[in-house]
Amino acid sequence: VLSGGVDAPLTATATAGTNANVTARHLTIRTSGAIPGVRASSYLAGISAQLDLRDSIVRGGTITACAGIGNLTASATVSGVNVAATGSWGVCASSPNIGSETVLIPLNLISADPLFVDEGAGDLRLTAASPLVDAGTPGALGAGESTADRLGLPRLVDGNSDGITRRDIGAFEYQP
Repeated sequence: VLSGGVDAPLTATATAGTNANVTARHLTIRTSGAIPGVRASSYLAGISAQLDLRDSIVRGGTITACAGIGNLTASATVSGVNVAATGSWGVCASSPNIGSETVLIPLNLISADPLFVDEGAGDLRLTAASPLVDAGTPGALGAGESTADRLGLPRLVDGNSDGITRRDIGAFEYQP
């Protein structure tokens, strides 16, 4: 669970001579206003930053790719699968970002309210009515994917009682 301050809580930044390739799963990110929620940044010639967000929630803020500052061959890409987002998607608005900036709208983008238990009090668990329950990637957990959610509870649960175990979107798995 990440909350925003002055910069993006989740950033893939390419540094001198090193490409940044980040795959992030099962995150719940909450920011407000113009504060970025997710960003891929590369400002170096020939260097790329790629951020792939999966089964995650980005509540508020922006999702951006930033590249350039005079380097035509710098590149930044943000992509995803099964992402619930209420913020905007786009490239950096500041100039002179002249590198390649790409934001790919995720497969299965859900823009509905995640219906947290009590967002105002910081309780970002999903309620039974949340459209994100059992809305994540179907099938078995992937290599390196945690078997437990943020609270240490099982990741694969039949949250909507349809007889099929499937991961939720976000850091917390709804437990019926």
